[in-house]
Amino acid sequence: MAIDVESEREEITKFDPEEKEYCDKLLNEIKQLQADLDKMSEIAQAAICNVLSRTEWGKKLKAELDKSEVLQSFYIEGLEKDVELIKKLQMELDQYRWIPVSEGLPKQKKDSFKSEDVYVTDWKRVWVAAYNFSAYYWQCPSSDITHWKPIFLPEKT
Repeated sequence: MAIDVESEREEITKFDPEEKEYCDKLLNEIKQLQADLDKMSEIAQAAICNVLSRTEWGKKLKAELDKSEVLQSFYIEGLEKDVELIKKLQMELDQYRWIPVSEGLPKQKKDSFKSEDVYVTDWKRVWVAAYNFSAYYWQCPSSDITHWKPIFLPEKT
């Protein structure tokens, strides 16, 4: 467990500034002890790995861990493929979503002052309407249109 030596020193010396030198000496010793403890921990971990690699049980454990890393890489590859599929499906779903008017309007038809027919809503009713770009309004009974979405017709076979 690491100790925040600097904040401890500040905490102690703000109540008794005369103890600052003594406190600094103790805190430096604590820092040294922490460094020694970290080094001993690394040595102990290395020793454990060394012992495990020499015993039959340790070899089996290492083999399981290695196999688990292989399984994890397969799992990660599978997740990456799933993420790509989800992105593609989300892009397809976005085509069918209700688009806020504040986000944009349908595209204007070539050589026309209005858009293609789209579904529009004021969240009370739904109409088929076009946007009139010359007069800046929806050609439908409501003046409170909040969302629209394209009309997708089934493909002719």
